[in-house]
Amino acid sequence: MDLTLRRNGLDYEVQITSPLTSGTVADLVAALAGDDVESAAIDGRVVGLEVPLCEAGLRDGSLLEAAGASDPPRRGTLVQMTGPELGKSIPLYSGVVTIGAPPADMAIPGCAGRLRLHVDSGGQLSLRNPERVDVSVDGVEMDAPTFAVAAGAQIRVGDVGLVVIAEATVSAEGGGTFNRPPRPVVRREVTLLEPPPQPQQPGRPMR
Repeated sequence: MDLTLRRNGLDYEVQITSPLTSGTVADLVAALAGDDVESAAIDGRVVGLEVPLCEAGLRDGSLLEAAGASDPPRRGTLVQMTGPELGKSIPLYSGVVTIGAPPADMAIPGCAGRLRLHVDSGGQLSLRNPERVDVSVDGVEMDAPTFAVAAGAQIRVGDVGLVVIAEATVSAEGGGTFNRPPRPVVRREVTLLEPPPQPQQPGRPMR
């Protein structure tokens, strides 16, 4: 099984050769990311470390994210929705992500300049355009040098469409943002019913 391990904004390709029939999520993240991991998410869904691997929803190609107490909180994800690198995603942390002419973080071939997506310590986003790149947000052309960007905003630079997603974020406290609350795994004891003993004499058919 091939997985992508993400920690501190860096992705690592991992190949699992043993069947995931035993152990817990904690066992797997400890083996891959170290003993200081305090929470994890699989494909954007926060999962308890105590969950058995066979019930965690891991599949070939899954994204496994891990966070510890010293890791910075993730504020969202910038995803390319249309363009030559369709599906490319960049996790957003406090700081700056560049968009536009290569070698920007989100490179757009043919773009004449670069935009700067700023993420402050509280998770607020703003797009700065000192080079006056042609850009629109939610279908509106933006002429100002700086403007706020909300989670879910559709950003278009040239022929490339981007979106800012506020997805499940892994934090050291184990919390996160969900489209729906996580559903706990409930284990139920199953009692097998024994059939009644066969009659001594076969019954007569009803008339």
